[in-house]
Amino acid sequence: MNSPPPLADGHNKIERHPTVYFPDGDIVLCATTKASDSLQMFRVDRVYLTRNSSVFRDMLALSSPPGHGHTPEVYDGVAAMRLPDDADDLGNVLSLLYNTLTATLRRLDPNNAVRVMGMLKLTSKYQMESLHSSLIRCIQADWPRTLQEWDRLQIEVEYAREQLQPAKEMDIDDDFGAQPSIDDSFPEPASAIALATTFACPSILPAAFYQLAITDASADWDEYRSSDAGPDAELDHENLLARGGRTARWSMLDQTNLLRYIRGRARLDGWLSDIEDCLTSYLGTVECMIPQSCSWARTQCHRDFLLEGPGRVRPFDPLGALKYLIDALPHASFCPACTNHVRKELLRLRQEIWDELPTIFGFQDLDSNSSRAASAAL
Repeated sequence: MNSPPPLADGHNKIERHPTVYFPDGDIVLCATTKASDSLQMFRVDRVYLTRNSSVFRDMLALSSPPGHGHTPEVYDGVAAMRLPDDADDLGNVLSLLYNTLTATLRRLDPNNAVRVMGMLKLTSKYQMESLHSSLIRCIQADWPRTLQEWDRLQIEVEYAREQLQPAKEMDIDDDFGAQPSIDDSFPEPASAIALATTFACPSILPAAFYQLAITDASADWDEYRSSDAGPDAELDHENLLARGGRTARWSMLDQTNLLRYIRGRARLDGWLSDIEDCLTSYLGTVECMIPQSCSWARTQCHRDFLLEGPGRVRPFDPLGALKYLIDALPHASFCPACTNHVRKELLRLRQEIWDELPTIFGFQDLDSNSSRAASAAL
C-alpha cells in the first residue's frame, strides 16, 4: 500500500464528513477528495472496521500505541489514520457499514454501477466480503437473468414510453428538455459491463450486452447530456431522450468488451435469416387445413416484417422482432395448425437466442476466469 503524506503536512484543507463523523467514535480515518483536494475526516468505531474487514483488523493491530516507538497521529482527541483512497468512495463504504447508504441505490437507476464502482474497489482492497457481496447483489437486482425477467423489464420500458406520448406530439420548438427521460430510469449497459467484468459478476452480462447491442452506437450518454455540443445538436439530443431514446456510456468499454460488442452485434444480425425461416420453412405441414390461405399469410407476414416491422429496424433486435411476430400471429390468416406450429418455432428460437448470448458476445468462459480477473483488476 502506498504511504500517504502525514496528516499534519499543512497542505490540505481539513473537513469533517457531514454524516460519517460520530462524536463517540474511537478512530478517525482521513482521505483526500479528488474534487477539492481537501482532507476529509471520518470518525468511526474500530469495532465496525475490525468486524467487517480483515485488512483493517490487521492494520489496527499493527499500529503502534503511544509510548511504543513513535507518537501516532491524533485528531480531535483520538488516533487518526491517513488512507490513500478517494474520500468519496471511502465515505460511501463507511456509510454502508452504518447502513445509511441503501436509500441512495434506487432500483434500476442507470448510475448505480458508476456509483458503486469505487466502493467495490475498496471493499475488495480491504477484504470486506459481506459489503462487497451486498453491493454486487444491488447491481444484479437491476438486470434480468432470464428471458422471462427480460420481458418483464421491457414491459416496464414500453409502459414508460407510452407515458411519453404527449412529448412525442409536441412541436419542435417546445422544451423537450423538460420532459422526463426513460434513459434516466433504467439501467445503463456499458457501465454495468465494466463493473461485471472487473468484479466477476457475469450473471448480468447477457442482458447488459444485449441492451448495449440494441442501443444506437452514436447515442453516447455523456454527449447527449453535454451543453458543449452546440444548440442544434443539443436540441436533437434532448428530443431523442424526451421521445424515449436510449444511450450508453461507450467510453467505459475497454478493448476486450468493445470487441465483444462488435462481434456480438454482427452475430445478432445473423439471426435475421433464422427468423425468416420460421415464417417460410415451417409451413405446409400435413396438419395444414388451408394451404393456399396459409401460403398467402406467410408471404404477407414476411413482407410486413421486413418492410414495415422490426425486420427493417437497425440496430436489429431479434428478441423484440420475435416477440412482435408472436403477438402478430393471432391476427394473421394462418390455419390453427400452422399458427400453433409457427408459434412454437418462434418461441423456441427466441429462447435459443437468449441462451446463446454468452457465446454470441464471447464471455462464456468468464465464470471460470472470474476470480483471477477480479484480482488482476485490483
